[in-house]
Amino acid sequence: MERLDNIESANRSEPTGGQQIQINWRTTLTKPHGFVWYTAVTISTGGVFSIGLGSGPFVLLGIALLAIGGSILALLSLATELRSVFATDTESKIRLFVILLSAIVFIISVILSSSIITPELLLNERIVILTLGLQALFLTVDAQPSDTSRRARVALLFASHGALVMASGTILTAEPQKLRGAFLLYVAGFSFLSIHAFWSRQRRPGVSPPRPMSRRRYWESLLLIAVITGGISAVVVALTIPSTVVLPDSVTGHLGMILTGEAGVVALAILGVPDSPPPILATLTTPRLTVFQHVIAVIVLTNSLFLGLFFVVPQAYTWILATILILLFIGITLNYLSIGYNLWNKLVSDSSVSGQSEIPLTVIVSAFNEADILSETLSHNLAALPQADFLFVPAANSTDGTSGIMKRLQSEFPDQIRVVDGTTGSKAGDLNQVWEHINTEYVLLLDADETIVPDSVATAYQELKQQPEIGIVQGRKLAAYPDSSVLSEFITVERQFSTWIHHTFMAKVLNSGHFAGSAAIMRKDVAMDVGGFNPDALTEDIELTVRVYLETDWELSYNPEMLVRELNPSSWLSLIRQRERWARGWAQVAITYFGEILRPDQRLNWRRSAGLSWELFTAVSSPIYTLFPALIIYWLFAPVTPTLVIGSALFTLYLIIERGVSFFVASFFDPKLPPRNVRSLILAPLYGYAWMVFGWIIQLHSIYLQLAGATSSWDVTRKQSKIESTGSRSRQLLSLDE
Repeated sequence: MERLDNIESANRSEPTGGQQIQINWRTTLTKPHGFVWYTAVTISTGGVFSIGLGSGPFVLLGIALLAIGGSILALLSLATELRSVFATDTESKIRLFVILLSAIVFIISVILSSSIITPELLLNERIVILTLGLQALFLTVDAQPSDTSRRARVALLFASHGALVMASGTILTAEPQKLRGAFLLYVAGFSFLSIHAFWSRQRRPGVSPPRPMSRRRYWESLLLIAVITGGISAVVVALTIPSTVVLPDSVTGHLGMILTGEAGVVALAILGVPDSPPPILATLTTPRLTVFQHVIAVIVLTNSLFLGLFFVVPQAYTWILATILILLFIGITLNYLSIGYNLWNKLVSDSSVSGQSEIPLTVIVSAFNEADILSETLSHNLAALPQADFLFVPAANSTDGTSGIMKRLQSEFPDQIRVVDGTTGSKAGDLNQVWEHINTEYVLLLDADETIVPDSVATAYQELKQQPEIGIVQGRKLAAYPDSSVLSEFITVERQFSTWIHHTFMAKVLNSGHFAGSAAIMRKDVAMDVGGFNPDALTEDIELTVRVYLETDWELSYNPEMLVRELNPSSWLSLIRQRERWARGWAQVAITYFGEILRPDQRLNWRRSAGLSWELFTAVSSPIYTLFPALIIYWLFAPVTPTLVIGSALFTLYLIIERGVSFFVASFFDPKLPPRNVRSLILAPLYGYAWMVFGWIIQLHSIYLQLAGATSSWDVTRKQSKIESTGSRSRQLLSLDE
C-alpha cells in the first residue's frame, strides 16, 4: 500500500464524461465570460499572425490587435481573481489589496509602454515596462495555500522572476550579441510564471488539482503544449536571429515567432479561462500523455532557460559544464566502487544464514485492497515464524475482502494473530494507530506482498542483540518470481543492483543506509522516539530514516542476509505509479531536509552527511543532467573554447560503460539470486541503459507533480500473484526456503 498521486483516476469533483463537458462547452459560447474569452483569443491570434507574417501596416495592425485582445484577457484574469476573493471568507481584504495594486501597476505599464503619452521611450524600454506590468498581473494569482511547499514556491518564483529581471537588464544594455539570450530568458521566465499561476489556482482550498481526464487537466494540457511549442520555437528564433529579437528575416524565423507569440497568448488566456474547455482537448489527457507532457515541458523549460543564461553570461557555460561533469564523475565512480566492494565481500565473507531462535517479535502486516495476494503471503509467513505474534492491519476503506481474509485467519489462529482495523487513510497513520498494541521489544514490518525467508530473521535479531545502538535492521528484498515476463526481468535486475550493490555500499561504506518501509526489524522505541511515522510523507520510510539520523542516536543497519521475497508490479502502468511515488517521496524529503543534513552543527558525521546528501541530490538531479541539449547547442552556435568539450568526450567511455557493467555484475554475481539463464545475462546490460531513460522520465514527471503540489491518496501498486506468475518460465525461490 502506498501514498501516491493517482495518475489514472479522474477528478471526482468535476464532470469528466465527454458528453457532460461537451454540453458545458457549447453553453460556454453563449455565456458572457466564455464569449468574451474566445473572442479575445481570436483577436490576439490575429495580431500574432499579422506581426509574424506581415510588414509595415500589417505589423501595426497586429500590434493593435494584440494589444486589444491581450488587454481583454488580462481583464478576464483580474475578474476571475476578484470572483475568487468574494467567494471566500478568509484573507479577502489582503487578496483584494494585492489584486487591485497589481491591476493598477499593470494598467500603468500598458499605458507607459504604448506610444500614446511616451513617444520618446525606446523599444527596449517599452519592453521592460510591459514586462513589469505582466509580472504584476501574474502576481494576482500567486496564492500560497497551506499545503504548498515554501521552498518549492520560492525556487519557482526565483527562476521565473529572476529570468525576467536578467532579461530586462540585458536588453537595457543594448548589446546585440546578448539579445537572443534575453529573448530566451523572457520566454522561459513567462513560461514558469504561467505554469506556477495555474498550479496556484489548483492548490487553493476546495479546488482539486488537475488529473488525467478531468476538466482542469484539459486546460493544463493546453498550457503545457503551448509552453513546449513556444520554448522550442523560441530556441529556433534565437538561433536564426543573431542580432535582434524584433522581426526575423527567414521563413523559419517567421514561423518560430508566430508559434512563440501564440504560446504567449495561450499562457495569458489560461489565467482567465471559462469553466468548460473544448472537448477536443480530451485526447491530450490520457495518463501516458500526461507523463509525456510533464517530462517534455521540464526538459524544454530548463534547456531554454539555461541556453538563454549562456548567451547572456558566457562564463556560466564553462562553470555549469564543469559542474555537471564533476557530478557525473562522482556518481559513476561511486557505482564502480560499490561494484568492487560487493565483489570483494562476496569472495571473502561467509554468507551462511543462522538458525532459527526464540525471538520476542511482533510481525505487522498492513494491507489495502490486496486480497488477491494475501492468502498466499500470510499463510507462508505464519508458517515461517510460528513463535511470533502477528498484528494484521487492514485499511478500513478496503473494498475487495482484505479485512475478511485477515479476520478469517485470526479465527483459525486466535493465539497468534490480532486484527486492528486501520482508519486513518494512510499506511503511516495506521502504523501510528496500532503501535500501542505491540507487546514485544522488536517489530518486523512486512508489506502484504512480501514473504519472509525462514531462519533469515535470526541474523537481524542477533545483530540487534549484539549491538544495542542499532535501532533498525533493514533486510534485502528479492523478487519472488524474477523471470515470469519481460517486465519481471526488467524490474528484477534493477532491484538486484539496488538491493545488493547500491544499498550495501551506501550503508557499509558511507554509513547512510535507509529504512525501506518493510522487510525490516526495528526496536519498538525507535518510532516512538521520533514521534511516529509521518502521514503527510509520500514515502514515510525515507522521511523516518532522516529524522532518526537527525533527532536520535539510533543507528540503521543494512543486512543483506535477512531475506524477504516481494512480488513485482503486474503491469507497466503499475510500475510507473510505484516509481512515481518513490521519486516524489525522495524529492519531498530532499526539499525538506537537504539543508539540515548539510548543516555543520548537526549530529551527523561527514560520511553519513555526504552519503545522505548525495542520495537526496540524485533523487532530484534529473533536470541537471537534461541540460546537455543546451550545452551542445551553445557549443555549436557560440564561440566556445573546446577544451572542456574535448575532455568530456574522452571521459564519455568511462561514463557509458558503467551502467552496463553494473547491471551485468548484479545479475551474474548476486549470491542470493544466481543467473536464471544466458538470456538474462545478455539482457541485463540492456535493461541497465533502459533504466537510465526510464528513471529520468519518472523523476522528471515526479518533480513536476511535487512542485505543482499535486495531491496524493492511499493506493496500492498491483502486484503479480502466484497464479499470474506461474505457468510461464518463472520459478519460485525455493532454494532460499530450504
